[in-house]
Amino acid sequence: MFEVRAFDSSGNFSDPAHIGIAVDPAPPTASR
Repeated sequence: MFEVRAFDSSGNFSDPAHIGIAVDPAPPTASR
């Protein structure tokens, strides 16, 4: 499980995602 902020389709920060996959195809961005 990862605790990283995921980008939504709009490119904004979503709620802290506690999963490895973010909502919508996330850009090639590693844990920032």
